[in-house]
Amino acid sequence: MEWYQITPITWKRLMLAFILIGIATTLRVWPLGLLENRLAWLTFYPAVMLAAIYGGVAVGMIAASLSCFILIFLWPLLTTHPFIKEPADWLGMAVFFLTCTMISFVAEAMRRANLRAKKAQEEAQIANQAKSIFLANMSHELRTPLNAILGYSQMMRRDECLSAEHKEFLKTINRSGEHLLSLINDILIIAKIESKGIALEASDFNFHMLIQELQKMFQAQVNEKNIVFKIAGLTDMPKYLYGDEKKLRIILINLIGNAVKFTHRGSVTLSLSFFKKASGQSCISVVVEDTGVGISETEITKLFKYFVQTESGKKSKTGTGLGLAISQDYIKLMGGEISATSCIDKGSIFHFTIEIDLGKEESNHESHTAKCVIGIKKGFQIPRILIAEDMEENRCLLVKLLSSVGFEVREAVNGKEAVEIFNEWHPDLIWMDIRMPVMDGLEATKLIRETKSGMDTKIVALSAHVLTGEVAEILNAGCDAFVGKPYRESEIFEVMAKKLNLEYVYKTMHDEESNSITTARIDNEQLEKMPEQLLMEFQNSVLALDREKILETIGKMSKIDNNLGISLKKLAESMDYTQLFSLSKSKKIQ
Repeated sequence: MEWYQITPITWKRLMLAFILIGIATTLRVWPLGLLENRLAWLTFYPAVMLAAIYGGVAVGMIAASLSCFILIFLWPLLTTHPFIKEPADWLGMAVFFLTCTMISFVAEAMRRANLRAKKAQEEAQIANQAKSIFLANMSHELRTPLNAILGYSQMMRRDECLSAEHKEFLKTINRSGEHLLSLINDILIIAKIESKGIALEASDFNFHMLIQELQKMFQAQVNEKNIVFKIAGLTDMPKYLYGDEKKLRIILINLIGNAVKFTHRGSVTLSLSFFKKASGQSCISVVVEDTGVGISETEITKLFKYFVQTESGKKSKTGTGLGLAISQDYIKLMGGEISATSCIDKGSIFHFTIEIDLGKEESNHESHTAKCVIGIKKGFQIPRILIAEDMEENRCLLVKLLSSVGFEVREAVNGKEAVEIFNEWHPDLIWMDIRMPVMDGLEATKLIRETKSGMDTKIVALSAHVLTGEVAEILNAGCDAFVGKPYRESEIFEVMAKKLNLEYVYKTMHDEESNSITTARIDNEQLEKMPEQLLMEFQNSVLALDREKILETIGKMSKIDNNLGISLKKLAESMDYTQLFSLSKSKKIQ
């Protein structure tokens, strides 16, 4: 076994053994010797033990042997009272030596166990560093192509010539990409939580608006499943709160999303209440209750563990088992706790409380309605933008996006070329990728900052590096801001507006959606191409306001005219019964 291996003897360990036995001998002679103490080995036991703990089994045995040598041969020279008087004293010495031998081996085992623990800790730290490096590389390698997928799908949706069907395809691509991005983000969040790298980012926010946005987010899903989504207690809640809105949003999305996913009939209810603790700390209580498939008592403990799914989760073939675990960590970070109760085939109840302060109305509150930038407002000088990016697809994406809006754009394929173009062209803002050949983005940023004109140029890092330490390093190198890949159009334009004091011309996404319905040209002529029996079925379902039947009939129409089906489905999902009723009055069935 490993602890039988003898620890090497060094002069320091040997010297300590001699010093300890010398001290033990001195104490035994005086004052214990003068007091005629009969506990012969009283001072030698601790001396041998300390020598063995520090020096190992060999040094412990040397200390024990040295003690016996002193007591047999030197003791008569040190004191008038001989140590060995009778045969029984020899037996006591044998017991002493045997005990010291056991003490030495135990001390050696303890010492080696301590060394193994330290080694294991060092290996764990190395493994943790390796994991962080892996996560950073994985994040970069996955986010870089994902940036192109999401970016180009967003760009294509700007094309007014696309049919409604193709726009639906692009939405599916974008939605799938967003799902993949959320999985990557979840993995990185876990890494941050484990390394204690997650902190609260508190600000004032409109709590009522947050809940209303979540209601809109899940409304289409709820309507499709023909279940009811109820919100209770919102009117009694403070309108403005001060806390981490982003993390609270993630928690609510995870809980409501699970409730909707596993509920196929009945309802999902979100109940809200506000209260204060005895200490005066403000808190909110949130209960998410559903009438879904439920969870067995034996699986309740699995709910908040990473990468663990319940049987109902496995059957749904969706999710990764991360949402609730991350939500629990966020809730704990906010000084709260979460609990769950459930019953098979009857539903589940999730309840959590968090500490949060009252907020104040945002002075510059903007509508969260998605907007599409189509140009720069008149009166603003057209800025020069340099894009430094080695990946061609990502570089071209950003060039096309900014050029289409009216920016003057040039591009560089590495850091060295970016510095050369900067010295010649003097751009107002540089989008700087970090990982590039020849010269990376950090080095290029430092060289630009060393020039006189480079002090005024805005440099924004655009990278898939998103771990906390890496972002801090990027900002410390001289970058003014950081945008992680994959990015959204809104992030790009928002940063540029802030750094360059710009204002844009917008087209709201609401306009775009309404245009897509208009371009689909839903009229009686299209409907009259449908079989008479199908039109009768459509009219009867609209007259009966039977949403489920309407969607079923529209599904049949889609097989004949897909564009018409998509447009009708949008009207049905938004419950625009007025327009549906008008369309159902086809001349063919009058």
